[in-house]
Amino acid sequence: MRIVILLENSRISSKFKAKHGISLYVETENRKLLFDCGPDSTFFENAHKLKLDPSAVDYMILSHGHYDHGGGLAAFMKHNSHARIIMKNTAVNRYFVKKFFLLKINIGLKLNKIDKSRLEFIAGYHELEKTLAVCSGFQKDGFIPAGNTSLYTMDADGKDIMDPFDHEVCLLIKENDKNVLFTGCSHSGLGNMMRSVKKQASIDKIDVVMGGFHLYNPITRKTESRERIDSFLEELSEFPETVFYTGHCTGNKALEYLQSESNGRILPFKTGMDITV
Repeated sequence: MRIVILLENSRISSKFKAKHGISLYVETENRKLLFDCGPDSTFFENAHKLKLDPSAVDYMILSHGHYDHGGGLAAFMKHNSHARIIMKNTAVNRYFVKKFFLLKINIGLKLNKIDKSRLEFIAGYHELEKTLAVCSGFQKDGFIPAGNTSLYTMDADGKDIMDPFDHEVCLLIKENDKNVLFTGCSHSGLGNMMRSVKKQASIDKIDVVMGGFHLYNPITRKTESRERIDSFLEELSEFPETVFYTGHCTGNKALEYLQSESNGRILPFKTGMDITV
């Protein structure tokens, strides 16, 4: 399996553009996929430099309804007219952050710029093909990122509520006796998501996880406390067979600490990296 980082906050060289967001190109034995598409068309520009063609992608999976993961949907649709675009139905709801308790900043998708008829909504554990599944509906009894408290949506009555992240999904690929899991920001808590996926997919291990861990809050510019990160690491110790690649909302400070405490099991990913699993 080939995984190319089309977009992340950092980059391996000045050849590529880096922005706050994630876009991963995944090539399996039979399919080409895009997991998230960043905040705009930058993922497409980087793909061109890497000699990759988004118009050949079979599936586009949106991890959740925030602009830094789905802002590039319009650009993707412009260049790819056939891919199945998979997400939760709640990903099209309104999402925002609050500053100073009053100022609302929209962080949702720009629905007026995309063809909504192409969106395919899933629920629960949804098998796209024998080797591809989209997972949602995660248990939330373990570590939950503190940064979620800055993130809001609206209930049915139009009242502001903290985002429950029922719009979050992850992608599971099972190939060559390996289980590879892609997460967006792990707002539901990475340990919670991994336990849920193992149960939903009836698998006994997850070999590789790739995605953000949301240990940094870009609104408050605060990293999770050392005690909280240690608690997060304790949860990951439940998965001794797993190698983790992370970036984006994990934050540089948290990532440095995770690397120092993980014996090489937690690695960074950056725009332009080409990884074989």
